[in-house]
Amino acid sequence: MVANLRADNIDGFLGPDPFNQRAVYDGVGFIHILSKQLWEGHPCCAFAASKEFVTTMPNTYAALLKSIIDATAFAHKAENRKEIAAALRRRTTSISPRSCSSRSSPAPMPTGSAT
Repeated sequence: MVANLRADNIDGFLGPDPFNQRAVYDGVGFIHILSKQLWEGHPCCAFAASKEFVTTMPNTYAALLKSIIDATAFAHKAENRKEIAAALRRRTTSISPRSCSSRSSPAPMPTGSAT
């Protein structure tokens, strides 16, 4: 997303941290508005599975769904945000310097300039 913004292939994007912060960090974009400002408590993501998967592997489906619910509850707690940012940073180092992923917290973050 950030590469396409930099190349002028797109005018903007809606995306999660750390991608939005990478655009600010690189100086190629700014954060106009956060999705939570549009719809407080909005559902961020979706989990979908085929009927075949659910019926042929009900235990696997149930375990997967429970892990998503548990991870969501863990991520919702402010005291876990630094741990989550560190885990994301390990997986996204190629796209996200530490200063970007550490912004994934309740604290105010730089939003860049619209000029």
